Amino acid sequence: MSKPKIKNFLFFVFLILLSGCLGRELTRIDPLTESYILEEVPVQSFAGVDILVVVDNSGSMAQEQNMLKEAFPNLVRDLLNPPIDPTTGQRTHAPVRDLHIGVVSTDLGVAGYPVPSCERNPMVGDDAILQHTPRLPDCDPAYDTYLHYSLPQGQDPDPTTVEDLAKDFGCIAVLGTSGCGFEQQLEAARRALYEKSQPGMDNAGFLRNDSILTILIVSDEEDCSAADPTLFDVQAIPWDINLQCFYNKDKQFQTQRYIDDFKNLRCSTGPGTCLDTPDNLVVGFIVGVPPGSVCENPGDRLGGCLEEPAMQERVNSTQTMVEWVCSYPPGCTPTVNCSTEAFPGRRYVEVAQGLGDNAIVQSICTDTFVPAVQALTNKLKEALDKLGFHRYLETEKDPDDPCRCVSTCTIVEELSDNRPCPPEKPPYDGDGDGVGDTKLDPETNQVHTLCEIPQAGAQTSRCDLPCDSAEATYTKYPGKEGWWYNPYEPAMTGKLPTIHLEGVLPAAGSGVGIQCRSVVCPTTRKCGSQSSPDSKCCNINEFCYPPPDDQFRKNNEGYCLLREDICEQFGENTWCPGYGPLAGDPLIGGLCCVDHNWDGKLDLTDTDGDGLLDSPTHECVAGACTQVR
Repeated sequence: MSKPKIKNFLFFVFLILLSGCLGRELTRIDPLTESYILEEVPVQSFAGVDILVVVDNSGSMAQEQNMLKEAFPNLVRDLLNPPIDPTTGQRTHAPVRDLHIGVVSTDLGVAGYPVPSCERNPMVGDDAILQHTPRLPDCDPAYDTYLHYSLPQGQDPDPTTVEDLAKDFGCIAVLGTSGCGFEQQLEAARRALYEKSQPGMDNAGFLRNDSILTILIVSDEEDCSAADPTLFDVQAIPWDINLQCFYNKDKQFQTQRYIDDFKNLRCSTGPGTCLDTPDNLVVGFIVGVPPGSVCENPGDRLGGCLEEPAMQERVNSTQTMVEWVCSYPPGCTPTVNCSTEAFPGRRYVEVAQGLGDNAIVQSICTDTFVPAVQALTNKLKEALDKLGFHRYLETEKDPDDPCRCVSTCTIVEELSDNRPCPPEKPPYDGDGDGVGDTKLDPETNQVHTLCEIPQAGAQTSRCDLPCDSAEATYTKYPGKEGWWYNPYEPAMTGKLPTIHLEGVLPAAGSGVGIQCRSVVCPTTRKCGSQSSPDSKCCNINEFCYPPPDDQFRKNNEGYCLLREDICEQFGENTWCPGYGPLAGDPLIGGLCCVDHNWDGKLDLTDTDGDGLLDSPTHECVAGACTQVR
């Protein structure tokens, strides 16, 4: 069945022109025209989070597997049962309600060649099949192919259930150290998510089409994913077996294979079409890089890592292996008293660089993986935030409750078919006839039901302030289910405030629209793009001031400031850039304080010929206030 085509682009549907089902009468509010529009927005619904952990199970990884077992539960707790912010009394983010966790080893065999340490299954090793055999005491006798967790909407997380899942991870993630010494970390991740996840294959059901995919690779060895299986023919090589991958780089897959294939797993527009890394992909590496160096960074901040002296691959003095990039504890003697020794993980860094800010690299040479897992958790929470709904909305106080801040906009969910709206989302009735509205897709002739996503609103800490005041604190209104909005929420750099769809996420296949009052105003009063819902129409006695911030200008946003307040603040009756206190700010250009009759209001004139005063009589020209002609 065809899905509504409303996920990857923005466009406006003026309902009064296109359809009676959502249309409203245009209402004249002099000197403005107020209309209602339905903007279809790219809100990406997702089923949950799927995490694949690739664990090196070769002979040197016992300590590192134990550190992973100890640290990874922190990620599980943070996602599923987020902590309470003591300032706001709210959770730091909405709980993830659906989670899959799978584990694969780095052992893909050696194509049947006789190789020491790879005798267990020399043809395919563990073959990128999800590992779920318990190997620790106090574990269940058996586990499903992958760990799974689901929390129904409206229910709070149960700490006991979350803790049980965190413990279960250790039971399946400690794989032991009998794996093949030729580790194929990147190929193990790829094969687990491609060939082995096909219907009827061993990992089927783990990876979902609409999940946030997270891949974590933990290894002290460089990746040796073989494109040519003769790489594993070590019977007559003239060098030590530990140098076989070093001398056969031409027989390994290029790292671009993994950059492209990991992107394609989440690329909604089809394989090969995503130039940027999709928002619902996060990749982490706990591998051989120097601790505390530039190499411990997100993928877009790894410049210079591959030039680090320690990251250069050099054969050691005994001609038996590549030199270590790091070891732990500091000052230990490798192979004697080090708990961790790692080789330069150059291929992981290349993949992370190709994935940009969606990837994170951390060093394996440490006594705890807690900071590394926290860095991955933060990346995953960024991905959750990116998949939210970001924009500025007009807000107002609830007339029945001054502590409640609500938006004048309505969020509409367009179901994938004509099934009834779920109980928590009433039918959308845009024309007020008491009958729920639908929308017909002219391309497929499919009727789609329209449902209203309820608004919980935000609780403001300062009822005496306007509901868009930065001095107030905003949290989800208690006791009400639905979406809420905080116009001053600290957001990620470069991101607009978030519309939180807590407990009312769109169903898989649904589209989302937002219907807001759109104000059409004269050019002289426009503050932002007139075709953008983010625009404002300043009142006749206000001045549009765009803040000196690229993000505000990019989104056609600004502030409507009272001209009298500005003029009174500076004690000026006639003021213009070049002569007043804000002369150095070019963004304030055009402001003239002209009040000939000293009545406390600026002199106004009718500039658009509609018989209504709508603009000051003077404008700033060449540094002087000049009468508008």
